[in-house]
Amino acid sequence: MGKLPTVIKLPTVPTEFKEPKELIEFLTNLTHSVYDSIRDIISEFNGKIEVTNITIKDADPITFGEEANGSWRIIRSGNNLSFQRRESGSWVEKGSFLA
Repeated sequence: MGKLPTVIKLPTVPTEFKEPKELIEFLTNLTHSVYDSIRDIISEFNGKIEVTNITIKDADPITFGEEANGSWRIIRSGNNLSFQRRESGSWVEKGSFLA
């Protein structure tokens, strides 16, 4: 498995922008640099990243997709772990692990 890069190359930030086009050029270069870095990371990991530990606050869900119909989430409900799907604008429990 690959390693995350320790350095991400970004354009040098000027101390000032004398014209709006200089700011636009800088932001364009910054956007391209960030995009290229993300592309390189994805390529390095071939879409797979190993995570050893994730800490999530008690009531915060892990959501797969946006908060749109068809999305899924896992959330703690009391002492239970609930698997929910977004349907007609509401989260509907589809299964759970009971404590």
